[in-house]
Amino acid sequence: MHYHLYVALPARKSKRIADVTNRCPGQFPAPPHVTLVGPAEMVAGERVPEFLSALRAAACTLAPCTIRYSGVAYFGRKQYICVRVRLTPELASCQTALARTAQRFLKASFQSGFPFRPHITLAARLFQWEGEAVWRGLKNRPFIGTFLCREVRLMQQSEPNAPWRLLARLRLPGKSLNTGPSVSPRLPLRYSPLSS
Repeated sequence: MHYHLYVALPARKSKRIADVTNRCPGQFPAPPHVTLVGPAEMVAGERVPEFLSALRAAACTLAPCTIRYSGVAYFGRKQYICVRVRLTPELASCQTALARTAQRFLKASFQSGFPFRPHITLAARLFQWEGEAVWRGLKNRPFIGTFLCREVRLMQQSEPNAPWRLLARLRLPGKSLNTGPSVSPRLPLRYSPLSS
């Protein structure tokens, strides 16, 4: 079993991104989301109830946070195209709290050694020629939006390439401190744009 924690985009925001993703080549698209932890396997045995209880306890300490996204980025080495998401202090705190809880239960994933760079995947695992063609079509598209994250989803996958299923919704019950425009600097995503 694999587990994955992410913020799902609200339906009204998700549709526009999903419409683009569904027309892109590459891997089968997941619903638009911002990954916080995973995907990764459980360390040992069936500890799902304990894992879920610990995640709920961590989520209870967190307030809803604003998710702000704009622009696209292209990672040429992986042939991977995404929408940039601002790394605000509130989003970073949410990710840190959940990642610390998850690391007690989940094996280190391929993402563990990298800093948290929030994003919304549009297309992934493309061949180089596909990546270049998709990038030319998307690099100037204005993907801009904001929404309040009030919950994090815990997803479960029974085996590789099986569909992910929703295991739990983790509510963020605190009061949001950031209701106005973000004053946090936009942290750059590292990417290698290709010339058209």
